[in-house]
Amino acid sequence: MFFFRKKPSQPRRLIILNPAARRGDGLFEFEKVKSALREKLTDFDLYITRGPQDASHRTREALLGRTHDQIIAAGGDGTINEVLNGYFDGNRLLSRKVPLGVIDLNSGADFIRTLLELSDGYTVALQQNRWIWADIGQVELLPILDLPLPTNSKQRKDFERTIRNLKKEMQIQRRLFINIASSGMSGHIVRSLFRSRLQTGAFAYYYHSLKTYLTHKSTTARVLYCRDEKSPWEELSGTLLNLFVCNGRYNGGGMLWAPPAYLDDGYFHAVHMTPAPTYKMLWGSRHFYDGLVDEIPGVQSFQAKRILLIPTITMDSETDGEILPMMGVEGAPAARMLLYSVIPKSIPLVL
Repeated sequence: MFFFRKKPSQPRRLIILNPAARRGDGLFEFEKVKSALREKLTDFDLYITRGPQDASHRTREALLGRTHDQIIAAGGDGTINEVLNGYFDGNRLLSRKVPLGVIDLNSGADFIRTLLELSDGYTVALQQNRWIWADIGQVELLPILDLPLPTNSKQRKDFERTIRNLKKEMQIQRRLFINIASSGMSGHIVRSLFRSRLQTGAFAYYYHSLKTYLTHKSTTARVLYCRDEKSPWEELSGTLLNLFVCNGRYNGGGMLWAPPAYLDDGYFHAVHMTPAPTYKMLWGSRHFYDGLVDEIPGVQSFQAKRILLIPTITMDSETDGEILPMMGVEGAPAARMLLYSVIPKSIPLVL
């Protein structure tokens, strides 16, 4: 008697495409690679989003319906972020067996750069549905409170209790991110990009960064951070130009902020920027792309599991290139503190 091993079936794939990517050329760019994708990935279902948050809705629908074995975000970092948030219902992951993949449409996506660097072969990983448990970041908007830095165990317990109570006092807005979140000048850069015809590519990001830097007014802010559960809280204070909270390595069209970042190490790799003389910042800007961020004037990088940003006025903030809403009116008294937390090994990610 002969026994034949059943040939494994191909994963059922759902590609969620943002047609607005690359200034509305997302569908056109997808058509250019569609034949190659059919050859590499065999069959797949295609869903074209119709507006904001539609990618999250379609992702939840697919996961709850158990209709697919792999979900692929096709578009920029904002599309990836929407699909990521669709994997969760509150704190609950909707599926542990359906990994998230990414297709780049030349739309300025930065997260794919980290994936390509960390993967042994990303196309093969998509084909084989090979994945890891990856970390993600969470940002929560809390009521403003001038919390003292805890310096001993009792103060730390009081500090942690205060944060827990703040979360209970009101409905906390929460947003997940998988690449980089930031506050300060970068939020203004994102707004400048959205208002401009020049939106994609490294030059566009550099141009809007330079333009914003020359006009942006920094504000004072406290940045409290905890390296791990047993380490004491530490503080950086003073005038803040920008804070990058990195899970991935790149943003801004290829700016390399966190060369040491991995997607499953359980840490943020953060970058704290204070203002410097314009000529020094312009000269140091060459390090935006080579990863030598600590050689940029006014820059300090650090590793942490949690980061609490306490601004004196409302600061523009973004997650994966999308403006974080509900931040209040720019220039008004601070409406929110921002608590960034690593959620370790929390999503299946193609790698």
